Amino acid sequence: MIGRRELLQCLPAALFLRSGGAAAALDQRSYRGVVRYAIGERENGRETFGVTIQPDGLRTLRAQCEIEDVRLMRDVTVTLDANWLPVVAFIQLTIAGRFTGATWYRFSEREVVAEGYTTADGRISQRFEVTEPVDAFGTHPIHGDAWNLARLRRNGGRRIASPRFTSSFASNGSTGPALVRIPQDHIAYELEGKETVTVPAGTFETEHFTMNVVPRDKVNHIWAFGEDCIPARMLTSQGRRYELIELDGDPR
Repeated sequence: MIGRRELLQCLPAALFLRSGGAAAALDQRSYRGVVRYAIGERENGRETFGVTIQPDGLRTLRAQCEIEDVRLMRDVTVTLDANWLPVVAFIQLTIAGRFTGATWYRFSEREVVAEGYTTADGRISQRFEVTEPVDAFGTHPIHGDAWNLARLRRNGGRRIASPRFTSSFASNGSTGPALVRIPQDHIAYELEGKETVTVPAGTFETEHFTMNVVPRDKVNHIWAFGEDCIPARMLTSQGRRYELIELDGDPR
């Protein structure tokens, strides 16, 4: 039998370096935070998120979204490339403490695919051919909504149309998750201008833009900031309010 001392002597020294040491450090930037969900002044949940950005510009959002009035838990991981185009995503839903579905997504220049399982539809396998890269994917975290600011900047601040796909047509993302094509004129995004906004996480120089859901005559207002397009505040036509209450790490 090998003793503890002999076993430890066989292991690489790198295993004993503290996390964050020079040999263990990852060449990436990251930040994390919390968005508070509210209906009027009543708290209605939270979104805990973390984002990592690789040296080549690849960025991944990991968000846990809790919506109390519908007892919804949504776990989202979505990765965009350096041009803010979706690469892969994964979404899992739990409602009232019960698993309702989980789906993986992959985006390329020629197709979009989804593989998953939902309790409503069983195994799902979807594929859409595309003639150009998909410019956005609606996954429903508030941080994901704020990333539409990058699309507006890319278009010179001019009005832009809907993302071409979403995981759910429900405004709170409570169905599916599946791969749902969005009509081109369903949503319009417009830049309103720059504003200083103060929220519990601090005071930020933001860019204010609107998300107009045309068929339902709804207008949502979003204030986001920095090169990372971080959400500071979002207000909806239904009286829902979302505010950044914590932010740390290396946001830019």
